[in-house]
Amino acid sequence: MAALQKKLGVVQELNQEISALRSSFDSIVDKYSLNVKAKLDELLEKLSAKSTENEEQPLPKKRDLDKVLAKVKRLKLKPEKGRMKDIEKIQAVLKDLTSIFPVK
Repeated sequence: MAALQKKLGVVQELNQEISALRSSFDSIVDKYSLNVKAKLDELLEKLSAKSTENEEQPLPKKRDLDKVLAKVKRLKLKPEKGRMKDIEKIQAVLKDLTSIFPVK
């Protein structure tokens, strides 16, 4: 009987820890999502500004623009599956974009 009580105590503690882990995961995903969206928004803003006005920073080379455009077009994402590999693809393209258009 005492062994069963100990097991139940561990199960209850594990349940609490998993609940806390789930909450932390939600917070991390939310924060990550906000960060990526902010970078994408900043890129969109920079691209809009570049196309409408002549800033002190010139546009990147056409070759670099073509290269990153091709990568964006080749993206094959399946958002409905919620897969990590889709996030990794987006991270890779975002890295390429920010290499030619630096963001915060």
